[in-house]
Amino acid sequence: MRIRILILFLIALLSVAALPACGAPPALEVEKRSITTHPQRLIDGSQGPWVYLPYFDNERRLHWSDEQVAEAGGCAADWFPEGGIRAPRCHRTTVLLNPRVDECYCIGEIDDGRVGSGIAFVGVGDDRAERWRRIHQSPPQRMTPSLVSAHAEGMVFSNREIWLPATGETIRPRSGAVENYYPTYHLPGTNLFLEFNADVTLFHSKGGLYLHEPEAGKRELVLPVDDRLQGYFDIDDIAALPGGRWILLAEDFNTRGPGKVRFEIFDLEERRIVFKEEFAKGHYVSMLKITLGPEGNVAFSFLKGREFVVVHYLIRSMMERPAPHVIQNAKSE
Repeated sequence: MRIRILILFLIALLSVAALPACGAPPALEVEKRSITTHPQRLIDGSQGPWVYLPYFDNERRLHWSDEQVAEAGGCAADWFPEGGIRAPRCHRTTVLLNPRVDECYCIGEIDDGRVGSGIAFVGVGDDRAERWRRIHQSPPQRMTPSLVSAHAEGMVFSNREIWLPATGETIRPRSGAVENYYPTYHLPGTNLFLEFNADVTLFHSKGGLYLHEPEAGKRELVLPVDDRLQGYFDIDDIAALPGGRWILLAEDFNTRGPGKVRFEIFDLEERRIVFKEEFAKGHYVSMLKITLGPEGNVAFSFLKGREFVVVHYLIRSMMERPAPHVIQNAKSE
């Protein structure tokens, strides 16, 4: 009888211990659906460049695009008539898919004998037709803000100006001078930015991922840079799931020689990492990108050696709540 009572007591104790604590963060379910590889094409002088980006269709299916960028149109000095570029060298690259946005970059000699460059962005429809075109830098200009992130929610420049990729219109005017050339993501529906900025040497490390509200002069370090004896993790791309609580990070290990990459999910409300996975250890990697799809579908892609790797995740929040976006322990700039 005593043994039976003891067993019942232990079962009850374990049941209570298994219950979630009051106020615990909602569960996040991360399912890795697939890992695919795609070869990098060799350029023979008459072909390429290629798009090299993943995308999701409306049925949540993941696709890989390696079509020639030129199939959507050319890129020439006459895009910048006020610049007068002579002997131009121009190339066109795709910076975003779904909606698609290409960048046209031309460089050459201008009227005063200096070297000048022009940058324009163009929106491309599903039929490969041009939807909009906008000059970002004219050849006489010496410096303009850089594009620091490109997602469907917005193209963010280093002066915090934001364009809508679907139309090319400005949805947020610039605020201040050119400040941060590191990856920067604007949280939709807020005045907040997530900015990576770190200084790491053999003797010290500071900085990391900041939550920044420029108009209020508030800036908080929410995730310190992850440095190791052999190197440190750079954040190459930032995105967020709808609601803005779950922040997706694509990270490259900055070290001498071959490195690795890492995909992380950061809980902005709780200020903690809730998921991480590393890939390509001991390889040279580049071109890290996070691509959002519908209903929690996410693609993490990167170039490893001569092939692209695309990891497909399905991310579900069991008890989704919008993040409050409160800057804790804020410091004025």
